[in-house]
Amino acid sequence: MVNRSVAVALGALTGLVGLIGMLRLIIAAFGVSPFALGFVLAAMIPWIAYVTYRGQHGRLRRARAGAVLGCCVVGLITVWIGTAGPVIALALSLVGFVVIWVSDWPARRPGGESRFVRIEELTRDDAESPS
Repeated sequence: MVNRSVAVALGALTGLVGLIGMLRLIIAAFGVSPFALGFVLAAMIPWIAYVTYRGQHGRLRRARAGAVLGCCVVGLITVWIGTAGPVIALALSLVGFVVIWVSDWPARRPGGESRFVRIEELTRDDAESPS
């Protein structure tokens, strides 16, 4: 597993790639207007905080952290390429978030016989059961 500070930095970087992608899309469509910039910031600042939070609590392994870093680097490169670049950067930001999010899922419970009820216990009467 990677260090918590590295996971937090990867979460923040993933959110920042999404913010840059959204800003590039909005500026290309509407120009630099205060309303559009305010709308993007109001939507994306909580997104950055949420991805950073998930990165802090997740259990990122080295391979997954490398995948997230790769998505962020490719997203930062493609965000400056034409109109499709910001869309690709947003998609890569989402892929990076999904990797972080999956790493935050709880660990699987061990399977085995203790999870199942024996047939004998289901067919036995209450009078027969030991108390």
